[in-house]
Amino acid sequence: MRVLAFSVCFFILFWACKDPVAEPLPIPDPKLSVSKNLVDLGNISSTSKAYIKLKKDGIGRIKYTVISNKSWLIVDQKEGSLGFLSDTIKFHTDMLAKDLTEGDNTALLIVKSSINDVSMPDYQVEIKGKFTATVLQTTTPTVALGTIKNATRVKISLKKLGLEVLSYEAASDKPWAKLNKSNGTVLAQDSLEVGIDPTSLTAGAFEAKITVTPKVLGVIGKPIVVSVSGIYDDTITGTIEGHTLTKNETWTGNISLNGDIIVPKGFTLSIKPGTIIKVKKAPTPLVINILGKFVANGESSKIIEFRSSESAGTDGDWGGIVSQYDLEFSYALIKNAKVGLNFENVSLSSFGTALPSIHHVFFDNCVIGILDLKSNLESTLRNLSFRDIYFFSLKFADTKKVNIQDCEFLGDYCYIDINFSTNNSTVNITNSNFARKKFSHQTHLEVIDGFKNNTISASNCFQLILNQTLTVNGNKYLVSNSSSFANQNIGCGFMNRYPQARKKAK
Repeated sequence: MRVLAFSVCFFILFWACKDPVAEPLPIPDPKLSVSKNLVDLGNISSTSKAYIKLKKDGIGRIKYTVISNKSWLIVDQKEGSLGFLSDTIKFHTDMLAKDLTEGDNTALLIVKSSINDVSMPDYQVEIKGKFTATVLQTTTPTVALGTIKNATRVKISLKKLGLEVLSYEAASDKPWAKLNKSNGTVLAQDSLEVGIDPTSLTAGAFEAKITVTPKVLGVIGKPIVVSVSGIYDDTITGTIEGHTLTKNETWTGNISLNGDIIVPKGFTLSIKPGTIIKVKKAPTPLVINILGKFVANGESSKIIEFRSSESAGTDGDWGGIVSQYDLEFSYALIKNAKVGLNFENVSLSSFGTALPSIHHVFFDNCVIGILDLKSNLESTLRNLSFRDIYFFSLKFADTKKVNIQDCEFLGDYCYIDINFSTNNSTVNITNSNFARKKFSHQTHLEVIDGFKNNTISASNCFQLILNQTLTVNGNKYLVSNSSSFANQNIGCGFMNRYPQARKKAK
């Protein structure tokens, strides 16, 4: 017993003398660190992206939230919890954000955190970069083509500024300005080709607007409008083969005509002053057939000439001009034609209210000068010269009232200078000259047998001889103030420039 008691006391004494056990130390909170405080994106584009790392040092729980103070900077993962050593926070750019401005841009990534549910101070990371808007430019805002005569092509240069993919659509506001493509993509540079098709152009100034509309990241940008302008010279010169007009034509200079010309209704053939048209002699005489409009107005110093291409041309080498009445003809020479101006196909109901305008015209070496002029209106022919005409200088058909003024009929072997195949007409001939006829069957004036009740008066005319047909079948002839001398300053006014075989009233 004594031994047991001693052992227990010893054990108690041993433990009483042992060092006391220390209290365990507290575990420190973990720490949060950010890998960068500045990120430079360089040139900002839709492919711009970067990241930062959030690192945890120690044991404990760290929660975080990452936000951007600018809408152009988008955080991929806005919140999380650091369970391991680090997290990667990725971010990218929104190119359509309104606060993304041209030039330098700066945004802040703000890292809010809590450690063991205790809020900690914010971390800030500066994100910067330079933004250049992607736009479309052209080095050719205007294209001045000058004067063109034929189909023309021109190139419009396109250039992209910026880093984004840029597509575009292109359109022309005129059908005659045709583009080689209607859309495209500009990587750095591109071009559009504009073709000017003059088929439907009228002569004179023209302008087309080419609109190029860019699109970047699905957003339509500011259009570029390019003006393409010029002057269309539709004049034709040189050799012209026979054809039917498909558009208005204007002839000028020296023309060699090798075939029939047809001017359909709705089209106009115009001849410039001073133009010389030499018509090829053919087995079937060539004609200019006017179903539309014909305008050949020369000038006193720039006479228009229609003649045979033969060096020694004769009457009938070519057919002449056949017209449906929509015609203007002045300061012009018609030579070597079968019929200078032919209105044979005109009906009184077809010409409407407009009469052909014919003055200061020289008909030389033709079979017939003017054939079958018709009118139910009063018409006037003035300042015409007829020389070396074989059959008729003038032939009227179905004419109401005609005034012939200041004309000269100089064909001494012309069969009938003025032929009337009409009824109930009134004709006034004033201040005109007539050549003496070589043979008795040739006359100055004649009403063809069977036509009646025409009244023809002559005043101040030289060498006009009465024909018996003017006083039968109800026809009347009135003459006053016959001239004893040839009238001066009448006719076309330029016959002296063409002296060959000239016949002059004496």
